[in-house]
Amino acid sequence: MDAIYSLNDIDYEPDVDQSMGAQARAQGRDPLEICYDTLIADAGRGVLIWLATGYTDGDLRKKEACIADPHYIMGLGDGGAHVQFICDASFPTFLLSYWGRDRRKGRVFPVETLVRKLTRDPADLYGLADRGVLEVGRRADVNVIDFDRLAIGKPYLVEDLPTNAKRYLQDGTGYALTIVNGVVTRRDDDSTDSYPGRLVRRAPNRV
Repeated sequence: MDAIYSLNDIDYEPDVDQSMGAQARAQGRDPLEICYDTLIADAGRGVLIWLATGYTDGDLRKKEACIADPHYIMGLGDGGAHVQFICDASFPTFLLSYWGRDRRKGRVFPVETLVRKLTRDPADLYGLADRGVLEVGRRADVNVIDFDRLAIGKPYLVEDLPTNAKRYLQDGTGYALTIVNGVVTRRDDDSTDSYPGRLVRRAPNRV
């Protein structure tokens, strides 16, 4: 319970005395009661977050060291295997907005460094020679960002998978344009109903 926190007021680096376990000890209550009170808040739309690995010291210094390492490659996603528990799709927005602007307990990184870690670095690693930078002859995959407005909202559950299975979504704002292969797919955070993307096949092995 000392690694579980409320996400009703979004804080990704909360003080350790805000954990479910710490609150229970301070109030002399069962920690499960604190959890249930958190979950029924906001008309039953409360959210708990489990900050386990990387948050053992009550801050994100270990993750900060990873991001600062030039050999560290950003990449998050397990093919959607745990969509009832996590929302991987919000990671790029979180990386840019939190680590590039909003963090208060440690280092904030230059936005150009974070953009490179999301684009060129993984493209170079995986041999995706047609993307990763804005150059003539490369794919025109671009996000035009209003950095002051860039943010992610509180996670919420929807039931839109086959058999009405649930998954977590987390809306992002601050995207003026999203362009895929030269086609605008989102404008001012709304879909244009254009879907020019395709499956990225494995690049040939490099010797």
